[in-house]
Amino acid sequence: KVDALFFEQMLGNAQLSQSQFNRCKQIMIESGGVEEARRLLEVSCGDAERIVKESNLPMELKTYLLGLIIFLKTRKS
Repeated sequence: KVDALFFEQMLGNAQLSQSQFNRCKQIMIESGGVEEARRLLEVSCGDAERIVKESNLPMELKTYLLGLIIFLKTRKS
């Protein structure tokens, strides 16, 4: 409960200190937020990939968009 309150207070704080940032990051990891975000990213990228492949877009654009999807799926935060 204390972590949730702290996290809510930090949202939108443009002056976040490094220690506040680190605590927020730790809260996100421990709460499962990071893992859930990764799961949602996989689902969204899968949907996007299917839509691009089934589209009538020019092949050059499809290739670009599929590359972007791969980048999003494999980038590290």
